[in-house]
Amino acid sequence: MKTTFKSNSSITGTTRRAANGAPPSAAKIRAANGTGRKAKPSPGKSTLEDRKQIQTKPRTVAHAAERVTPPALATPLAPRTIVLKFGGSVLKHERDVLRVVHEVYRWLREGYRVVAVVSAIEGQTDALLDCASAYGVNASEDSTALLLATGELQSAALLGLALGRAGIDAAVLTPWALGLRTLGDTLDAEPVSLDVDRIERTLNRVGVCVVPGFVGVGHGGGVTLLGRGGSDLTALFLAQRLGARCRLIKDVDGLYQHDPAKPGPRPLRYALVSVNEALTLGGHIVQNKALALVRGTGLHFEVGSLGGVSATLVTPNDQGRTLELAPTLARALRVAVLGFGTVGQGVVALLRCQQAQFDVRAIAARDLDKARRAGALNTEDGTAPPLLTSDLTEAVRSADVVVECLGGLEPARSAIAKALRAGAHVVSANKAVLAAHGPALRALAARRGLSLRCGAAVGGAAPVLEHAALLAGAVVRVRAVLNATSNFVLDRVLAGDGFEDAVRAAQQAGFAEADPSTDLDGHDAANKLVLVAHAAFGIRIEPSSVTREPLTAQAIAAALAKASPGQRPRSIAWLEREPHGSRAARVDKQFTGQLRTGVSLINVGLADPLAGVEAERNCAVFELSGGTRRIVGGRGAGRLPTAQAVLGDLLELWRAGSPIALE
Repeated sequence: MKTTFKSNSSITGTTRRAANGAPPSAAKIRAANGTGRKAKPSPGKSTLEDRKQIQTKPRTVAHAAERVTPPALATPLAPRTIVLKFGGSVLKHERDVLRVVHEVYRWLREGYRVVAVVSAIEGQTDALLDCASAYGVNASEDSTALLLATGELQSAALLGLALGRAGIDAAVLTPWALGLRTLGDTLDAEPVSLDVDRIERTLNRVGVCVVPGFVGVGHGGGVTLLGRGGSDLTALFLAQRLGARCRLIKDVDGLYQHDPAKPGPRPLRYALVSVNEALTLGGHIVQNKALALVRGTGLHFEVGSLGGVSATLVTPNDQGRTLELAPTLARALRVAVLGFGTVGQGVVALLRCQQAQFDVRAIAARDLDKARRAGALNTEDGTAPPLLTSDLTEAVRSADVVVECLGGLEPARSAIAKALRAGAHVVSANKAVLAAHGPALRALAARRGLSLRCGAAVGGAAPVLEHAALLAGAVVRVRAVLNATSNFVLDRVLAGDGFEDAVRAAQQAGFAEADPSTDLDGHDAANKLVLVAHAAFGIRIEPSSVTREPLTAQAIAAALAKASPGQRPRSIAWLEREPHGSRAARVDKQFTGQLRTGVSLINVGLADPLAGVEAERNCAVFELSGGTRRIVGGRGAGRLPTAQAVLGDLLELWRAGSPIALE
């Protein structure tokens, strides 16, 4: 016999218990993860006053939350944190974890440190509750809570694994590591404290924390659940304590007057709404218990969708409301992928999981038979296969955006120019062609009103160029490990391998080309410095002006001989600003314009952020005026990290929707 439950009518009070000591309402616990049910229709149609508040010109991005954010959080020079909550309406299947990765990466690229709060995959909590109920009406609440918590813990672990596979540095923190202490009923507890310092240290180290929602730690150290709205409550509580921005990610792009999926005229969406009015919507999108926390706290939060271009801003006080017509989403962008090697295959695989945003129309490859064997024409959903061709002109003909994965200088330069002249945006991971021809290609894109993006060209999944651009004007020095091959080889030699053996190991692991000379002699890192200099300083430097120290067995031995105790050598690409007229500017051959630059084998202390950058990982340290610094890291090589960065550029283009007309 299954457990029977007594419902709880209070949205904030302690759970009332049945006389037989049974656990609280099954409906409450089943809904605790937020199943994303739409709000019930409100009676009647919108009023004339409502219509007067419509913003007739749909916004492309809702930045209202940033307007009410304290100034210290509104500048990219101060560390900014966003708490994102992903519920069961988003995590319908395990494969949806990949879409969550893209959303986390989106905000990481925008300069935020990210706390990702996750619910159990849809249906998992119900299944676990059925399992607990099978043990009878007197089942232990402690055991029930422990069992139900495994759903959120599994989601957190899966997201951590998926982020790692994509090359994104992240840490999964359990409720115990968070210090998320609760009081009250085991199955309907209230959060009361948090180890903020622990979270801040973790965010400063890796940039992304993954947190299981709905779960806390009771007075005795056991598992507690936060009841109905538990994952929303976790996210809002963390945001409040961290002083962070907060967005609850749902399966709708905000709060509506009534369910937008219902037949009939499309309802108006709230661009701005008070928490009191949000409570009248029935608690089906944002749970009432979570909303109650916001009252009087000063916390603003947003409700939006995965990849959404706008969101509803919920304010803690009555600041009026704004209704709007929800923006119409752009059609899927038609994409041509030039090159179907390691990176090209990774990009196509990710695009095929984003069919609402992207339609792969053409793939260009040198060897068509090899491309077919690699799955260029495979479409599992029955859609028409893309055009497969070796003709670059034919490939770009009908594309909105062209992804250049050819590598090298030619035909990559000609293909990029051809795509821009044909009216297509371009996304490239090719640092060599952009370092050599970037100014001319950017000028061509500007004349055509198009975008040329290259986030994947430096750092792989580490958003180095994005942060360089965000911090532009404040950067005085950049130090970075930017070449995975050199870093991998150096680590192997330090571990005792011979130099040639280390190079072969890098090739076998896929981190070195058959001819690794451009990596080992510093040319690759020099090309990347050209792009960083443009993004961070707005200065054009020539790759040939970068002083390079090749990585050789002799160079490593010499560095080790000079190292002091507690130091280790790293191959570091660096840029630093020097004032005009300084002695360094007059006599140092490394000085170019306002910058000194080089690629050098340098001994660093073990406390240096670059000392622990191992194998294929990349890391950049931006030293800012005022003495602060920002650190960006991630995997810098491999199919998925590079493809993830390319997709990040593509998703930005899709969200911008410019200048592509809707069909």
